[in-house]
Formats: sequence, C-alpha cells, structure tokens
Amino acid sequence: MADEAATITEQAKHTDEQLVRGIGIPSLTANIVSSTIGAGIFVIPATVAQGLGSAAPLAFVCCAIAMILFVTCFAIAGSRVSLTGGLYAYVEVAFGKYIGFLAGVLYFLTALGAVAGANATSGAPRVTLTTTRAGSWVWGVGDDWDGAVDRTVGAGQALVDQWFSPSGDTYWVQRRDALTPGAGTIVTLDDVAPTSDRWNLAAIEIRAAQ
Repeated sequence: MADEAATITEQAKHTDEQLVRGIGIPSLTANIVSSTIGAGIFVIPATVAQGLGSAAPLAFVCCAIAMILFVTCFAIAGSRVSLTGGLYAYVEVAFGKYIGFLAGVLYFLTALGAVAGANATSGAPRVTLTTTRAGSWVWGVGDDWDGAVDRTVGAGQALVDQWFSPSGDTYWVQRRDALTPGAGTIVTLDDVAPTSDRWNLAAIEIRAAQ
C-alpha cells in the first residue's frame, strides 16, 4: 500500500508542477464563504430553534467546534498531500485508486440529497435516512474491518459490487430495488450477514429530477 501511494504521488507531481496557483487567500476565502452561506441560513436557525428551544445556540456552538475539527483534518491532509483533487487525492494516496474513486463519487453525491451513516463493533449492518424528494433512489456503501466475507443484503435491496482488499477487509455497494414514493419517507439499508464483524455503512439519497 505504501509503495502504491508513493507511486501515485510521484506520477501526479509532474502534472501539478504545471498548474498555475493563481487563487490567493482573499479569493479562496470568498469562494468558501459563498458556497457555504446560501438561502438555508434564513431557514435553518428557525428550524433548529423550533426543535431545540433555548438549547439552539448551544447546538450551533457544538456544530462550529465540530466544523473546526473537520476543517483542521483537511488542512493537515492538504499539507501532507501536494496533489490536486481534494478529498479524492487524500483518500487515493492513503488507500489506493479504487477507494479514492469511491470516496470522490460519494462526496459528489452528497450534494444531491440526504445522507446518513452508522457503524458498530458487531451486529448486522443497518442505516436509515429520510428522503427529501419523491422518486428518490437510496444507495449505500460500507466496509467490514474484520474479514473478507460475502455480503447478504436485506429484502428489497441489491448488492451492486463488493471488493476484498489484500488486508482482509470488505468494501461493498448496495441499493434499494425501488424508488421512494414520496418526500419524508424513512428508508433502511441493511445486511443479513455477516453479523459478527466491525462495520461502517453510509447511505445517500439520489434525488429525482424536478
């Protein structure tokens, strides 16, 4: 894995050296602010206040702390990996091209609809999310830390693909067979087996076109 990461880094360095780094700190900051602050800023505070009451300000403080940690992780990764590609580049160097590809695709899909995640040290993998639009399609991606074992998905679902890593882990993709009937539908992705391994499972809603 280390040799593959070194090879990827060296191959990309030549390309990166030809890129013009013309975005300064003010422009980069403005770009991040404009992509973060949208119409939701006028709606979310009221929604949070309705649900949490007087604890709403504390919730925003907690989220701010979490975001600081999140951004710090990206800053550290960016200082260690001098490649273009953001999240995709970081994951590719650390885990290889296949996992990097999955990370890049899933990161892109998070802009399309609802997302959810779950993990446990044992038990059947299971995650639920609430859809935001009628006709949505729910997909999921997971990993098994403990063994290279075939997945058995739950009823009404299909196993799209799975990969057994040389280190003995399992990575897989699954989806619901049918589209969701309406917005606000609670959708579950789960596996029947195995049930004794550590796992992570993330679900994403691919929204229908309007």
